[in-house]
Amino acid sequence: MSEPIRLKVNGDVHLVAAGPTDSLLDVLRERLSITGAKRGCDRGECGACTVLLDDLPVNACLVLARRVRGASVTTVEGLRCGENLHPLQRAFHELGATQCGFCTPGMLLSAKALLDHNFTPTREEIRTAISGNLCRCTGYTKIVAAISVAARAIALTKELGDGARTASSSEHDRDKSFIGVVGRRLPKIDGLGHVTGATKYADDLVLPRMLYAKPVYSAHDHARIVRVDVSRARQAPGVAAVITAQDVPENRCGLTVKDQPVIADDKVRHRGDVVAFVAATDPRAAAQAASLVAVEYKPLPAIFDPVESLRPGTLTIHEPGNLVPFNASGCIRIRRGDVNAAFDAADIVLDETYRTSPIEHAAMEPHAMLVLPGPTGSLTIWTPNQVLFTRAAEIAGILKLPLSKLRVIAPPIGGGFGGKNDVTHEPHIALLALQTGRPVKYTWSRAEEFIASSVRHPFVMRHRIGVMRDGTIVAKWVDTTGDAGPYANQSPAVLTVHCIFSCGPYRVPNISIEGRLAYTNNQIAGAFRGYGVVQAAFAVESQMDAAAAALGIGPLEFRKRNALREGDTSPTGQPLAGVGIGECLDRVADALERDHE
Repeated sequence: MSEPIRLKVNGDVHLVAAGPTDSLLDVLRERLSITGAKRGCDRGECGACTVLLDDLPVNACLVLARRVRGASVTTVEGLRCGENLHPLQRAFHELGATQCGFCTPGMLLSAKALLDHNFTPTREEIRTAISGNLCRCTGYTKIVAAISVAARAIALTKELGDGARTASSSEHDRDKSFIGVVGRRLPKIDGLGHVTGATKYADDLVLPRMLYAKPVYSAHDHARIVRVDVSRARQAPGVAAVITAQDVPENRCGLTVKDQPVIADDKVRHRGDVVAFVAATDPRAAAQAASLVAVEYKPLPAIFDPVESLRPGTLTIHEPGNLVPFNASGCIRIRRGDVNAAFDAADIVLDETYRTSPIEHAAMEPHAMLVLPGPTGSLTIWTPNQVLFTRAAEIAGILKLPLSKLRVIAPPIGGGFGGKNDVTHEPHIALLALQTGRPVKYTWSRAEEFIASSVRHPFVMRHRIGVMRDGTIVAKWVDTTGDAGPYANQSPAVLTVHCIFSCGPYRVPNISIEGRLAYTNNQIAGAFRGYGVVQAAFAVESQMDAAAAALGIGPLEFRKRNALREGDTSPTGQPLAGVGIGECLDRVADALERDHE
């Protein structure tokens, strides 16, 4: 039962309704439409929701609203004084301490709490003060620098009086004599919105009569679906629509292989498969209705190892087998020279298998999307997708709508790293909007991110290298099995890039590279920074170290002897221009030598 509470937020007094489980973050965002405090995890882990409660930094997602009656709350929107930025906001903006900006409001509030009582913090004190605020973009270097600059500005103002001009990064970092922009530090065009809380991410958007959606995910890693009963969910309070597989116009999708159901019909192949989707008048009603969807499964053995998945006799995840059929052979092959003869002639041959793990992108902003239906069957979709036009075509195909009926808008993206390259729940939300004739929004929970979003590909990589006593590489043989998860998604493209880079930035005259992809019941794999190259680099550089040790040559010297040079060709025969690995290694050697002096 909701009851009124009185709060002072950014100097203004509000009387708002709060339920027994409503957090301060719920009240700020959903009742007062103050969206500077971000919902990143709802567990107090990320710090994106940090606000000042009676001048002390707190995670608003962990504070029950009813416990703070009469308290004073400051959000990022309340930092500036009229048109004047707070010194922290100015420093963050001018030093480029914001990138995606999603963590910035919470970071600023934690920094303000520090500088309110400490005008001369050390770097360690600054880092401690913001240790509860996670940032996936910046690496914190510019954030710490900006807080230091702001501290000096505040200290100067205190020393000289309020009439003193506020110091900014321009006094420290700009060459005022330089005319033009090259070589100068320029504020980001979206930086002002980031530091003031004005930037609106997908979950910050609200439309009149908006409904809220909630998925029903699979309860098993691998199972046949016997029955889906949504009758109780449809009768639940506040429910406007429930969709299942039969409501999807085109229920198979995929970038290269049409192997993924939009809503699972016959089988579920991982925990992130959707079996139903609900839309209701508020998030709690949607979650309650989703819990009422009854699904009967026949569990099947699950396969989590890609090598095991391809063994003869293993239970198939897809028919006719577990090899991802992205081309006629299901493999990528790159050949150059005579590998067998080169290995026979080599003085040393090393053979090792390397494995990498799945990695979640963990962008600070969870996936979120909002769909507005138009009067003539058109749809406007707000989604923080990194490849908008390609994905718009995919969504149109699933809905069997002409592309001209879709307007897809990418609001500011609170971190992507490749994890927001995929079509995820946009088709589901679009179908709910079409059925109800009302705007529908869905924001993933952090737990759902770890179930249903894509991850970096796990690879099993066997590398064999042949070297001569003088340190020359003569041959490389590579065999890679990639874990695509339950659906092909972007895996064929990632595997292609991986294979091309499986010799690293080194000269190898004789090459044999082969790669394939296996279906498993793990989380679906997709794009991630490096796009397959990171896994190859791990295997290549690990074996380079092992080969150098076997030869008794320093690892840096071994790399320098075998580095690609101008005019060399890649494993696929591409002529290389602008090759900088040799110069790079020389500079590394010089820097190491200076460090040891």
